[in-house]
Amino acid sequence: MEIELDHRLNAMDNLYGKMQQMSQSYREWRQSGWQQGRENCLECFFSLYGAAEEAGVSLGEVKESLVPVISGQNDPTILHNLGYILEQLSDSVKKMYLACMHDEGSYQKVLLTNYYQTEFEYSALLLYLVYPFLFPDAPAGHTNQVEVKIIASQLRDCGYNVDIANTRYEREIDSKKYQLVIGAGRCFERVCMEATDTLCVCYLTESSPYFANIAELRRFRDFERRNHAKLPFERQSSNFLDLTALSRASAAICIGNQKTVSTYEGMFDRIFQLNATGFCGRFQPQTCPKENDSGKHFLWYGGAGPIHKGLDLCIEAFRKLPELKLHIVGEVTAEFYQFYREDIEKAENILYYGFLAKDSDEFFAVCSQCGYCVSTSCSEGQSTSVITAMLAGMVPVCTPETGLDLDDCGGIWLSDISVDGLAAKMRALSQIEAQQLSERQAAVFRYALENHSAEHYQRQLESILKRLVGG
Repeated sequence: MEIELDHRLNAMDNLYGKMQQMSQSYREWRQSGWQQGRENCLECFFSLYGAAEEAGVSLGEVKESLVPVISGQNDPTILHNLGYILEQLSDSVKKMYLACMHDEGSYQKVLLTNYYQTEFEYSALLLYLVYPFLFPDAPAGHTNQVEVKIIASQLRDCGYNVDIANTRYEREIDSKKYQLVIGAGRCFERVCMEATDTLCVCYLTESSPYFANIAELRRFRDFERRNHAKLPFERQSSNFLDLTALSRASAAICIGNQKTVSTYEGMFDRIFQLNATGFCGRFQPQTCPKENDSGKHFLWYGGAGPIHKGLDLCIEAFRKLPELKLHIVGEVTAEFYQFYREDIEKAENILYYGFLAKDSDEFFAVCSQCGYCVSTSCSEGQSTSVITAMLAGMVPVCTPETGLDLDDCGGIWLSDISVDGLAAKMRALSQIEAQQLSERQAAVFRYALENHSAEHYQRQLESILKRLVGG
């Protein structure tokens, strides 16, 4: 029988708990008399067996090993064999349990209580991402998975027992338990409405949805006017902020620059700006020089929403620039690909790679060719893709809406994002002398390393938390 996701999660949760009880019972059996320990262990096993059936997990091996126990044979080797099997089974059940949690839908029911097992007087609830804590050894697929671990450890260092859940956690929360709640989403808003003496800090990773949705609508309108065609919306947010709930928040922390912060004007009494991080790969200015013609190679590197992020504008601009190359890293929607199929598949100066792992040889090879990273996004918190490109030695060429501060690092602002305007800007940038471009690439790398590293994020966050909670 196929088990629905929520039911399976509950069943696996129950099985995991029964497995822990069984293991504890076995340990106690080793220290008690045979008969009493045998009865307790059998009772736990039957409870475990029922939980396994409900979760669709076979315990045949354990059942077989218990046959001599049930028959009452007092043999030390029986205990040893059963212990080994239980140890293996416990590891398997844990992996199955975590695999079940891995499904995004399951995170709505996962609350990690006192993650660091501390005994402080105060407790904090972090409502953001739970996946990195369920799979701590898994490589980070996004910088937010690095950042959320820093948030949790900083809360611990501030003297809080830390509970962790996803933004969409749907079960009841005892808000009175917490002195500090930091996070976002519907669950955070619910806590804000319920909390009385709790310090509630909203953690914002994007521009205001009110700003972002309008900005994307304008981009689609412009696309339709240029191409006399329509594509489905990509990133329209239905997660509008509950202003009544957020009016009760004590403060907000916003990933981005002052441009990003300004999109929340009037929503919070206090709002603190925080720089995002990027992934630092193999590029070093002294040991990994760019290829000689890197000034003629431009990288578009982005996630979901190619029109939102301006890939359509870049492709149409590079139609006019056959002497330059546009490298596209990131998956696009099927509809977008189909519309630009001639460009993507046949244009010699437009190279589409799809998704590339940030630590792959393929991605490194692309980064080695490119002197510039271009982003014409209409709304971001702070573009981590561009930051990663900066850490790979590319000069950012960006709209102000990317949330980056480029004046101090030699980056280039885009003021005219018409197709003709972009083409003119790319052509002019390609003519910068190689030595000057190399010096600018090194400066950009140093700036990104100093201002967008995990260490800098941690220092900034530590300072913000001290201002919020003291210490």
